[in-house]
Amino acid sequence: NLTMTASAAAPEIKTPNRRKRMLLIGCGAALAFACVAAGGVGAFLYFRDRLGTAEEPAVAYILDTSPRMNLSGEEGTRLSVAQAILAEIVRPADPTYTTGLRVFGSGARPQPCEDTDLVVPFSAANQSAIADRLLGLQVGAAAESALAEAMLAAIRDLDTARGPHYIVVVTGGADSCNPQAGELIASEAERVGISLETYVVGFQVTEQD
Repeated sequence: NLTMTASAAAPEIKTPNRRKRMLLIGCGAALAFACVAAGGVGAFLYFRDRLGTAEEPAVAYILDTSPRMNLSGEEGTRLSVAQAILAEIVRPADPTYTTGLRVFGSGARPQPCEDTDLVVPFSAANQSAIADRLLGLQVGAAAESALAEAMLAAIRDLDTARGPHYIVVVTGGADSCNPQAGELIASEAERVGISLETYVVGFQVTEQD
């Protein structure tokens, strides 16, 4: 049941002044991460090559550390498997890329629906720092999963970077804070002049998610 679809919630937005692009890749709620690992990494590399440019890309990695990531599966907790998958995506990345790591649901902020934190600031040749930081991440205690807030923050993180923009998201499910999450993300992309393209790789994920 591996599916790859363009998200209706965050449509492509074209602007006349700045033709930047942002690529979103989301990994699905059922957390069959072995399947998502192959699909997610492959899709990221495929679409990265499609959107290639002379200007170096900037990549924001986002990891779900909300309580749902503490659920166990055959390969360990959702978080431990997600950490391994994200590390698999990060390590072979081009060192000239500007990259950073953001999490949500870790408890870094007192308001659960604003709980997102840039745990590795953006820099070139950042793969080792991100991979090392991934291993130390733990699940937070708050009940909410502020996925949209993390993505909005990532759009702002990337706003000053030149070249194509990518957001790579590994999550245990949809945003639980705001039913208009997709519209908020699209609006923020339009505000900063980004052409937003969304590619979702999911395994046993509901159509609504």
